[in-house]
Amino acid sequence: RDIDAVRARLLEERSRLPLDDRALYTVLRRGEFLWPEEHLVELRAAEAKLAQAPVQAGVPLMVTGYVPEPMALLDTLSQAGAYLAADDYAAVGRRVPRQPPPLPSDPLAALAQMQFALPPCPTRGHAQARRLDYLQALFDRSGAKGVVLHTVKFCEPELFDVPAIRDHFAERKVPVLALEGELEAELSAQTITRVEAFVEMVVASTRRAA
Repeated sequence: RDIDAVRARLLEERSRLPLDDRALYTVLRRGEFLWPEEHLVELRAAEAKLAQAPVQAGVPLMVTGYVPEPMALLDTLSQAGAYLAADDYAAVGRRVPRQPPPLPSDPLAALAQMQFALPPCPTRGHAQARRLDYLQALFDRSGAKGVVLHTVKFCEPELFDVPAIRDHFAERKVPVLALEGELEAELSAQTITRVEAFVEMVVASTRRAA
C-alpha cells in the first residue's frame, strides 16, 4: 500500500521530479525484483527530490503500451527534447491505483479491492470507452502535448485498443506516434529517426497553437 502511494505520487507529479526518464523508470521497475521494504526506501528517496515547482524541460508526452523496453526509447526521447509526463504502461502506470479507496481490515478483501482500484486495462477486460475516458483525463491532467503508442507485436490485448486510441486523439488534433517492436535489445536507427521527427513535429504544432 505504501509502495503504491509513493509510485502514484512520482507518476502524477512527474514534472516536479529532477530525474530523467531512464533514472525514474529504473527506480520504478526495481520493484519487480527487490524485496518490498528495500524498494520502498528507494522510492521514498526519489520522492524526497520532488521540487516545489515543475523542473522538467522539454516536450511533455503521454505513453501507453505494455512495457518500457527497450529502455533506449527513454534515452532517445530525452535526447530529442521530450520526457514522459504521463504513463499508461501495463507494466508501470496501470499497476498503480491513482486514487485508492480506504482498505478494509480483512487482507483478502483488501487485495481484491486494490485490483478493482487499478486503472482500466485490456488484460482485465475493461470496456474500451472507459479506458479512453481514463487516457483523456490522464493526458489533460499531465499537460502532455503528444501520445506515444508503444506496443509489442502479437500482444493482442494491447493491440485491440490501438486503433481506437489513435483515432480518439487524432480527432482531437493530438499528434500520435505508433511504435511496434519485439522487445529488442536496442532501438533500430529507423525508430530513432521516427522518434526524433515526432518530437520535432510536436514542438512545431505546439508553437503554432501558441
